[in-house]
Amino acid sequence: MMGKNDEKRYAIIEEVEIAENGEVVTPTVLTTVYQIKENSLKIILTPTNVHIATSFQITDRKDKEEVLDYILKVAKEYGFEYKRSKKSWIREWSAHNTLYQWNYQKERTGSVDLNEDESLLRRFCYFFLSLFERVKWEEEEAKENVE
Repeated sequence: MMGKNDEKRYAIIEEVEIAENGEVVTPTVLTTVYQIKENSLKIILTPTNVHIATSFQITDRKDKEEVLDYILKVAKEYGFEYKRSKKSWIREWSAHNTLYQWNYQKERTGSVDLNEDESLLRRFCYFFLSLFERVKWEEEEAKENVE
């Protein structure tokens, strides 16, 4: 039986390594598409990175969490384990969105690469830049609570 999010998964394309003995090794690259609202996101997963193309389209925190939950589910199914927290990924994604909205290197900031080995300095920058989007979320929540 299909779950709520299963209908949003189009396909998962696996790129695998073949061992010398001819056996298939765990997939090294997974490519999938996730539909959220009117946006289709191409997602590429490797053991050390998650690439979300056109991530700038998703600005809502709950939508980001839904996409990341899907990514973590797929990663688990294929044996990929990521150590960074979902909150850390959301901060990086939000930082990219902030830079994109500021028209800073749109060709680079329009998509996000959630690398496992980000430096402490980059993580600090992501935290700071994500505040701009997080303030917007809090303002929207405050308006909803007033209504």
